[in-house]
Amino acid sequence: MLYEQLCDRWQLVALPTPLMLSHLSQAQLEQLQRLGMEAEPFGTHLWAVRLAPELLAQRQDCKEALLELSQGGDFQSAQVATACRSALRNGTPLTMTEMQQLLNQWQQTRHPRTCPHGRPIYLSLEESALARFFRRHWVIGKSHGI
Repeated sequence: MLYEQLCDRWQLVALPTPLMLSHLSQAQLEQLQRLGMEAEPFGTHLWAVRLAPELLAQRQDCKEALLELSQGGDFQSAQVATACRSALRNGTPLTMTEMQQLLNQWQQTRHPRTCPHGRPIYLSLEESALARFFRRHWVIGKSHGI
């Protein structure tokens, strides 16, 4: 969902406080520039970055994310990396309402079967597969006198 949002609307926002990055190579500086994030010299081996992708700007690890983005790759790779870094992590507690909202949003995506890296993100189980797994043969509505 986040990847599709980024594809539809890659937006850079001003950071409240510029992030200081050190020891960037010329290739890293050029990569940040290609992505729309200017790194201004701010002393010896130090650069100030004043813009970041909207999803990253609010994160505690924004500096690390920008360093990751500076490592190279095309624009699409940057969007994928940004979406992955911004996504919910395994073990994040959610309410039932939040879970349902996530499922509803996920079902509306253009590519609901895989993540942007191409990995499957859901497993479809047919009723017959469940019956084999539990070694049961049932007919919905016929068990337990229903």
